[in-house]
Amino acid sequence: MIDRGPNLRSQRPEEVRTCLQQVLARLKAHNIPIPPGSRAARFIRLSERFANKELGPAGVGELREVNELLEANRDFAELATIVEYLLPAQPPAAKVLLTKLKDVLGGAPLPGEDANALPRSTQFELYVTALCARAGLDPKFREPDCIVATGEMRLGIAAKRLAGTDVRGLVKQGASQLRKAKLDGLVALSLDRLFAPNDERLAADTPEGLKPAASEIVLKTVQPYLKVLDRDASGSRALAVLAFVVVPAAIPSTNSIGRVESVFLHALRPITRKQAAALMDIHERLGRHSAM
Repeated sequence: MIDRGPNLRSQRPEEVRTCLQQVLARLKAHNIPIPPGSRAARFIRLSERFANKELGPAGVGELREVNELLEANRDFAELATIVEYLLPAQPPAAKVLLTKLKDVLGGAPLPGEDANALPRSTQFELYVTALCARAGLDPKFREPDCIVATGEMRLGIAAKRLAGTDVRGLVKQGASQLRKAKLDGLVALSLDRLFAPNDERLAADTPEGLKPAASEIVLKTVQPYLKVLDRDASGSRALAVLAFVVVPAAIPSTNSIGRVESVFLHALRPITRKQAAALMDIHERLGRHSAM
């Protein structure tokens, strides 16, 4: 297992406001409205109160609204990456992307309240594709979810967001998508929902204080599943899992919000040197551009 992180991404109110304005301007250029009552619309309202110092982790506002702000900020960070790296500044844009973006803007304020998993699942799929674009992997919207190029190899990526606790089932679904696409590749997993309670938060007096807790969460989240996933992958086209753990975080002393991110790569079965080099290239490029 190769781990990257945990990395802390934090924003002050004015930074959140500037980024939000940029995202909304690009969505407007493509005639993508924010649905009233959606989690995106809710974030706009909460972030404005955050910018006006009417809401924040420093004891300002109701706890429920602060939790919604933290969760919405995690969601928005993914949406901002999607918009920046997949959506052109001006039309036209790929029809498949526009359709998926409209799905993404729905969903409940907190993951544990989702009646429909499609918005956040589609968001994770686009987020993984956007990260690959940022890393220069030239992703294409094709089955299983996207295809990337590294060296002389093309690898498929099946992006799966956990909605319950069936990690094995999710990896099997991803492997099935790779088989149907007739490609070797990776299963990208969002494991955020494995926490108990499902809407986990981290808080500390300083940014550095968040990292030990984040590392512990990653290890506890990942390790129990590795052996059984290795057995399940035998004979499949899934070479590895690329798993993401992202936890909303707060630093009350500076009234900052953000997220702690960690990504790990785990080979599921014996692979060739060429395949190993391709996987390492993907992991390193994702990490290198994440640090920029």
